[in-house]
Amino acid sequence: MDNTKIQFSADELRLAADEQFILTKNRIIEKVSVFFGALQSGYRTVSAGAFSSLDIVQHPKISRGENYNGLPYVILDYPRHFTKEDIFAIRTMFLWGNDFSITLHLKGRYKTLFEEPLIKNLPLLKHRGWHLQISGNEWQHHYTADTHLPVKDRAVRDMLPAIAGGYFIKIAFYFPLHQWDQAGQLFFNCFTTVMQMLDIRD
Repeated sequence: MDNTKIQFSADELRLAADEQFILTKNRIIEKVSVFFGALQSGYRTVSAGAFSSLDIVQHPKISRGENYNGLPYVILDYPRHFTKEDIFAIRTMFLWGNDFSITLHLKGRYKTLFEEPLIKNLPLLKHRGWHLQISGNEWQHHYTADTHLPVKDRAVRDMLPAIAGGYFIKIAFYFPLHQWDQAGQLFFNCFTTVMQMLDIRD
């Protein structure tokens, strides 16, 4: 086989020869997965029986992948309900090279159910980090300036079309990977805020 037309850059060859790079990457993914396992225990404690009346799965699911836009990721879904028509999910995510995020995803009957309390409680999100997604793609999880409106910079009336007019709602909080040491408290605070925003009580 003629491989003369397939060329590697110096950086590609260096990484291909460096087994520690992959081993380190695997350790990082494993540590994030263990962290998410501990995090879901905190989520379940603070939510107690709050989701029991919503007909959703209350067993956390942690999944890993290698190719979200070509990048490795780890996801924790709790609670979760995914069908073609209806979605209720709070998704915690680590995206390699990007950030940590926690996202509320509503669609179908759950969007209808929670639209009013969400609009009423939008002022709860008036601090740095929360964004309303306006991409039109409910499976876009990463942040871009073109597809995410900072809630702190918008009046509630300016966000109503995106909330009431779309077929889904996604509101997300992003923070950088270098805040790993604060990640547990940040996620816990955000999860609690989501419950308050939706007027969910146990």
